[in-house]
Amino acid sequence: MLINIMLIAFGSAVGGVFRFMIYQLIDFINKTYWQNNLKLIYLLKIPVATILVNIIGSLIAGILYLIMIKNFNNFSPILKNFLMAGVLAGFTTFSTFSLDCLRLIESTQYGYAMIYILTSVFGSIFAVFLGFYLAKIILFN
Repeated sequence: MLINIMLIAFGSAVGGVFRFMIYQLIDFINKTYWQNNLKLIYLLKIPVATILVNIIGSLIAGILYLIMIKNFNNFSPILKNFLMAGVLAGFTTFSTFSLDCLRLIESTQYGYAMIYILTSVFGSIFAVFLGFYLAKIILFN
């Protein structure tokens, strides 16, 4: 039990670091293009980094899920806890997504809020299916 807890905690830290790196990358791109007046990333005033993290996390979840169900008897529960309850839970940001929605709505940016919600939800659902079926084609065909 203690090993599982430690692996989940370590996995959460790894996922959190990856999330932070994506936020930094998006911020760097935004500042670079903002300074050049291209305003590429924040052309729409939506939290692009959070959308990206949630969609990437969903893609990875789809891939891992297929790998786990195809190797159910041989897939280590410890590795499953590390990857799913640790890394992915530390990486994806549903609470951040919810807070971003609140901020957009509170600032009366309803259109941007709707774009953000629809892109995040449908993009993530699409990504989990994509990950699942790509893994099926590539790994188990």
